[in-house]
Amino acid sequence: MNKTYLIEFSGENCPGCIQLESEAIKASRHFPELAFVNFGDEETVRKYHQKFNFAKLPALMLLKDDEVLGILYGSQPEEILIEWIKAKLEK
Repeated sequence: MNKTYLIEFSGENCPGCIQLESEAIKASRHFPELAFVNFGDEETVRKYHQKFNFAKLPALMLLKDDEVLGILYGSQPEEILIEWIKAKLEK
């Protein structure tokens, strides 16, 4: 069964990454169909970077049925993330 994932790619000792993770967790709670995942280890981030070619960290990816619906860069507040997720899921 395919799911919808909100995936954060982060780096170690990255203040923006820590902030984004906190806000993304709160935002994901508004969408019961979302599974939030954080990848912060260098090897996993490198692997997914090769696959999805995201530009920088932190990166937040919305993935549904193995299709990338969007990638957001940098830390954003919960309210912005909720609106971004809504817009991407409605497409």
